[in-house]
Amino acid sequence: MPKKIPVEKAAQKIGSSPKKKPVTKRPARTKAPLPKAAEHRLAENALKLLDQASDVLRAGINQGASASLKSRMAAKKKASTLVSRASKDLSKAIETGGSTLQGLIGKF
Repeated sequence: MPKKIPVEKAAQKIGSSPKKKPVTKRPARTKAPLPKAAEHRLAENALKLLDQASDVLRAGINQGASASLKSRMAAKKKASTLVSRASKDLSKAIETGGSTLQGLIGKF
């Protein structure tokens, strides 16, 4: 005659799956920051200049009619200067990227 197993243990054996080993987590790897290319730095600088130009223009709009013509012209000139500097930086970034690409193509 088979052994009688208590009901609790029998339920555990029927519905249970084999116990798994606890998974040990690997330590998190921190990625070293990649050095930024010259094009990336120039593009970031251009973006900062455009933000400054938009801030100058926004301030001029907020002043509205209360500002004198002289101060509005000064704001316009400053914004124009910032945009032209940003344009030069972006042009340099494109030229640098183009020359790098030509160098890589030349190696093949």
